[in-house]
Amino acid sequence: MRAILLQLPVQTHDYLYSRENLPLALGYLAACAGSALPQVGVTIAPQEIMSYGGDARIVRWLEGEAPDLIGFGVAVWNLERTIHLCRELKKRLPETFLVLGGPEVTEDNDYLLRQGGFDAGVVGEGEETFVALLDALLRGGSLRTVPGLLLREGESWALTPPRALGERLDRIPSPYLGGIIEPSFLGSVFLETVRGCPYRCAYCYYHKSYPRVRTFPLDRIRRELCWALERRVKDVTIIDPCFARRPHLPELLEMMAEVNSGGRSRVQCELNAEDLDGDLVKLLARAGVNSIEVGLQTTNPTALDLIHRRFSPDEFLTGVRRLRETGILTVVDIIVGLPGDTLDDVKRSVDFLVANEAFDDLKLYPLSVLPGTELRQRAGDLGLRYRRDPPYYVLETAEMTRDEIKEAFVYGEEAVGEDLFPVELPHLETLPQRSAEDPGVVSQIVLGCAGEGSKPIAVTSTEIGQGLTIMLRKEAQTPSPWSIGCSLRTISPVPTS
Repeated sequence: MRAILLQLPVQTHDYLYSRENLPLALGYLAACAGSALPQVGVTIAPQEIMSYGGDARIVRWLEGEAPDLIGFGVAVWNLERTIHLCRELKKRLPETFLVLGGPEVTEDNDYLLRQGGFDAGVVGEGEETFVALLDALLRGGSLRTVPGLLLREGESWALTPPRALGERLDRIPSPYLGGIIEPSFLGSVFLETVRGCPYRCAYCYYHKSYPRVRTFPLDRIRRELCWALERRVKDVTIIDPCFARRPHLPELLEMMAEVNSGGRSRVQCELNAEDLDGDLVKLLARAGVNSIEVGLQTTNPTALDLIHRRFSPDEFLTGVRRLRETGILTVVDIIVGLPGDTLDDVKRSVDFLVANEAFDDLKLYPLSVLPGTELRQRAGDLGLRYRRDPPYYVLETAEMTRDEIKEAFVYGEEAVGEDLFPVELPHLETLPQRSAEDPGVVSQIVLGCAGEGSKPIAVTSTEIGQGLTIMLRKEAQTPSPWSIGCSLRTISPVPTS
């Protein structure tokens, strides 16, 4: 039995997120399956395929591989594209079992359930469920006996009983140390030191999947960090929620300061500014932390109460000032469209930050009414109207009209003097390729004036990358009209079937 796992990136023309598409969750699945079921070959699709390839390229490659199972990691940024690929794969590989996993797989995600195109979904923490799913398929057993699955039943979907969380994270093999995944193409890695969050924010799904805080062993984290530094990783992103509330955080930071001496790798994390004291900020700096994302979200007590967040203006400002005085870049977030917030409330939140110089970078985000969250369940009572397809942006609330939501972003841009949503520019540099014979995925087509002997170049859909730039270039002192003479620019090569 063979299984292939994929995680599609945020799709952009500049290929930034493609080069950063690090499939950590898939690495956990492959590592657990390899340990528990060595007779099943579980691999992750090459980065050149899943990160750079266009839809036709990915489908063609999978069709050539013809695995018994294909698993997709789905999140708000790749669900639509993943569903499209599943439908195409079902036409070409009808016997292949298609399974989805990730935060989008919930029983109240009506978009996902309405689209279909896949055979099963893994709900919540996935390692044990994925291994049990593979085992059941291998033995020909009933999937209804496997806890933690979303299964098709006729024209509807049903959940099997929920799976209890694993008590010990040390039983999950490290995909880095096991050689399953490497740093991203831009030289970064994600580190997960805990699962679980002490907070219960109403707009967040994370605490539903991981309701208790559990820690990975300190020695394992040390070995993963050493592994990253040996590979000269530039950036380490700690993906823990509310990093400042991590159990035994001082011990972790002391270890990181020892291993990452001199800040050889830049470290990023997210936390609440109210959780910081002077000693902790010094430890963060010594550990190499150079950038921190702080979720303010709102200063309005009514909205804070509805989303179950706390906020102390004095403690917040003290924490942010400590970060900035230590030289740690501080990015502060505000969510627009929260229940209970009016346009004036959003403006007051922006004014609070600007007046107190409480940020290095200010970000405003529209509220996403995510599946599985309390806000999704209470949307009707709270007066939230939102898009039914990803990314589920709020359209209007009981307190804000559509125009007022737009005005909030204009106000934020004027307050900080920058465009919060700049135009996405294409990636124009020539990216590496392995050889002239294997040039890779086409990311650019440059149209110019055809000279003598020039020939049109045929480009098929299976050669095109997930983003394509067409450039028009007219040669100097040439009166000829635009022609189809062209050159190609490629990104890292993709093996063909």
